Amino acid sequence: MIDFTKSKQYTLSIRLSTDGFSFSIYNPINDNSQSLFEKEVDTSLSLTANLKNVFHESDFLSYSYKRVNIMIASKRFTMIPLELFEEEQAELLFYHNHQKRENEIVMYNILKKNNVVIIFGIDKSTYTFLNEQYPEARFYSQSTPLIEYFSIKSRLGNSKKMYASVRKDAIDIYCFERGQLLLANSFECMQTEDRIYYLLYVWKQLEFNQERDELHLTGTLSDKETLMNELKKFKKLWESVDRVVFGIVKHICVLMLGALVAIVFYIFVGRYFIHKSPMWGEPMSLFLLTWMSILGSSLVLRTDEHLKVTMFDEKMGKGALLVTDLLATACIFAFAVFMFVYGRQLMQQARTNTMAGVNIPYAWMYLSLPVTGVLYILALITQWTRRIGE
Repeated sequence: MIDFTKSKQYTLSIRLSTDGFSFSIYNPINDNSQSLFEKEVDTSLSLTANLKNVFHESDFLSYSYKRVNIMIASKRFTMIPLELFEEEQAELLFYHNHQKRENEIVMYNILKKNNVVIIFGIDKSTYTFLNEQYPEARFYSQSTPLIEYFSIKSRLGNSKKMYASVRKDAIDIYCFERGQLLLANSFECMQTEDRIYYLLYVWKQLEFNQERDELHLTGTLSDKETLMNELKKFKKLWESVDRVVFGIVKHICVLMLGALVAIVFYIFVGRYFIHKSPMWGEPMSLFLLTWMSILGSSLVLRTDEHLKVTMFDEKMGKGALLVTDLLATACIFAFAVFMFVYGRQLMQQARTNTMAGVNIPYAWMYLSLPVTGVLYILALITQWTRRIGE
């Protein structure tokens, strides 16, 4: 039971979100003394109207408190490095990333320990109402305390850590490496499948390791078991594909490389020391090199480690990057289909021709094209399975 006669000793924290309001009353003198209240909102009313109704119905909000913290749970925030921040440019920077709203005030929080500034927006009428109730209140983006808390937690161990705060209509994702913030973003989503999409996409983009790095879930999650089961299912699928299909391809490439080195060395010795080079040496080397090179390219595609131009990535928005990823995937898929179709045609045309010195039909060498075309498609599926769980 809270003794409100001592309310001036307490800290009141208010969290505002479109999915409801949360209130916390904390007694710093007694660490175990904390009370939590939650209030639903009427979606037909504005944020301010809902807030006024709650204040009218809740007596505990009429007391004076030692400190009042007000947190805004919204995707309308922007994070920039502290050294690049200028107060007079805050609004310009914020509206560079978010659509401008007339009835909005732009505020910011400085996180010195993380060397970043969080710029966020709050409804103007909501701010005015709360400021009238608590003139000394401090306003925060919800991401501010979460980043500070997760930053401390992430310093334990050597692995990268992803923290996902789940809300009714969104998911907030924060990624760290030994206390250093790598990413902070909020995504609107209502379904478990959408949450999985964003979790796996960010995991892939930041090159997290499934065996070593960590994922932590927090927040309100009614379908927690469903989400966890789906994540485990997709993780198991990915591990199976990687272990079976591409594990075999990797071993085949290693064996071909070993055979190629041995044959080339034998040709070298025969040509310069024995003065007798085998006729089958060069065509067999070409056969192995062709298969190894084309098969090996699928391994690189699977891990997304092929050569690519990234100089424009920093200048493009997240939406543009996603579009270029999709276009690249479509181009690779089209090329994979071309390899499969054209490779089969070459096999048909060359089925009666044999390679000189080894009596191997050229069709066996051209077989590498349709096989690798299939592997390219599997690699793309594997790539996007890690991103979106499909």
